[in-house]
Amino acid sequence: MVQAISNNMQNILALLKDSGTLLLKPGEIFQAKVVAQQGDRFLLQVGDKLLPVRAETSILPGQKLNLEVLEWRGEELLVRLLQTKAGDAGDNQPKVSEQLQKIIERFGFRGEKDLQTIFEALQKLPVEEQTAVRYLLDPNLLAALLIPQQDDQGKQSFDRIEVNRYQGALANEEELWEVFFRLDLPHLGHLELKLKLADHRLFLQIWADSAATEQLLRSRKEDLMAFCAHVDIVAVDEGPLVQADYTKNIDVKV
Repeated sequence: MVQAISNNMQNILALLKDSGTLLLKPGEIFQAKVVAQQGDRFLLQVGDKLLPVRAETSILPGQKLNLEVLEWRGEELLVRLLQTKAGDAGDNQPKVSEQLQKIIERFGFRGEKDLQTIFEALQKLPVEEQTAVRYLLDPNLLAALLIPQQDDQGKQSFDRIEVNRYQGALANEEELWEVFFRLDLPHLGHLELKLKLADHRLFLQIWADSAATEQLLRSRKEDLMAFCAHVDIVAVDEGPLVQADYTKNIDVKV
């Protein structure tokens, strides 16, 4: 987990280890292409692999990047965006209107009517707007289950279960499977869990939004380890596992 990135390091990107073990060394320079965006989160294409990333600097889908490896911090790899030549600026930053035109030509949209239909379908999903877009665009997301819940006051909410599959960064690496749970339980309150299968081993992360539930989980950690040998109970002030506001605590899992 990346605890913080200094405000004066505006060209720093955080690549996620979830995409597979990256055999990159500090000082190494490699190229990537931005293929999708969801808020401050992006998908980079490196060869035939897709890597999730968070960026404090301004990058656009379609942009080609030159990146320099800095260091690993916890589960994330920090890289620096190198400046491109002035002559490449036009190719690296295509206009949004040009991108939309390419999508229309490729998938046969029939103008505003089809776009409005898509917009209305996204609005019906009971999730945040950025999450709804990710459900359409994220190539690693295999399935999402939204379970309606209702509290004592009649307020409706949705528990969420997502299944993700990430390709290894190298050809000989195995896939990484991840199941994400976002639950609101009667006695435990809000819980987030990430269950990962990598290298034939299970890894479990749990975060609760209350100190009392965190303490309860820690007291029962041995019981949890009977199910999964690698259990990480994340402290209240270090969560949630997926954060929308990266200015408070950078910790991205796509």
